[in-house]
Amino acid sequence: MTRQSTLVARKRRPAAVVAGFALSAIALTSASVYAEATGVAATSGSSNPGPRRRGALQTILLQGPAMQSQRFDVSYAAEFGAEAPKGAIVLYLPVPSESDVQTVESLSVEPQLGSGKLLDWKIKREAEYGNKFVEARVQDVAPGSRVVLKYSVLRRELSNPPQGSLKTSQSTLAAPAALFLQADRLVPLNGPVAALARETVSGGDLDQKMTAIYDKTVAMMAYDKSGEGWGQGDVIWACDNKRGNCTDFHSVLIGMARASSIPAKFEIGLPIPTDKNEGKIAGYHCWAYLFSPQRGWVPMDASEGWKNDKKYKDYYLGRMGSDRIALSVGRDIKLGQRGAPLNYFVYPYAEVAAGSQEVQTVPMKVDISFSKPPALP
Repeated sequence: MTRQSTLVARKRRPAAVVAGFALSAIALTSASVYAEATGVAATSGSSNPGPRRRGALQTILLQGPAMQSQRFDVSYAAEFGAEAPKGAIVLYLPVPSESDVQTVESLSVEPQLGSGKLLDWKIKREAEYGNKFVEARVQDVAPGSRVVLKYSVLRRELSNPPQGSLKTSQSTLAAPAALFLQADRLVPLNGPVAALARETVSGGDLDQKMTAIYDKTVAMMAYDKSGEGWGQGDVIWACDNKRGNCTDFHSVLIGMARASSIPAKFEIGLPIPTDKNEGKIAGYHCWAYLFSPQRGWVPMDASEGWKNDKKYKDYYLGRMGSDRIALSVGRDIKLGQRGAPLNYFVYPYAEVAAGSQEVQTVPMKVDISFSKPPALP
């Protein structure tokens, strides 16, 4: 494509409020999800994993942050630094996913390259997980040049807890891809995570096993980004150090699940602050899903369950607020780049276009901002 930008728009739908919950019931005012990679303090005053959840879901009113559906306008700017070489560069940018709880209402690509050139760009989909991304080819970019994605996303709360009503009484839901049972480069299924799984998952039905895995992760790990080593989702490091950020929490949770023959999925995206209507997004957030043949994918956010003195621990077992935008699924992502697979895909990746045998990656900066437009009447 030679055109400088495009817009794919869908008709906006009025924002909905999740049935049975009023916005006034939301007690959380701090942006706890936003703290994942910003350095905002999060504390937990207890190592007790909390009581086991029993009884029918309808007997418990679990409140959580951001239960109301929300619409977000996002500007995602990939910026070239002083190290950008002359010549052709291939740039890869994540595109928000579509799902039952997330609708992409519009998307545009806006090059701000100054004297540089946008040779072409297209939206593609990688084969393994189905993640969408923009592949753009640029040439002779100057420091500070940008390629900006702008999109509007409608996000809804997701609730599918392991104590709730079954989608089907039979094991009839289609099994997920085998890759959700396989090891990732930094999540091997032997060694410490296998031992942890054997210790944690001993008997009970699938719902009880999933609950035990979540409880163990929240009880064992601490949200602590001091020192080095955290943030890679390295399950061996996480099991040894018992701390980290969301990637470390969920490497443990996913590793235990897969080692117990429960399919598990990693998803990563942007955290939206719950206490403001616009501003910068300085980090990422990730979460997990475990699969049940009778329930489908059950969402879990163990790092958020740990925070705020574990106030929302029960909520984040099987539930997820609307305070996030999903960008990609999976680890070890292959977009067609010449370089190594990406540990996870939430930030821009760029490399010098083919022309030499040596792969030369291009350092990128990212500037992400959001606003919450007024709800439509």
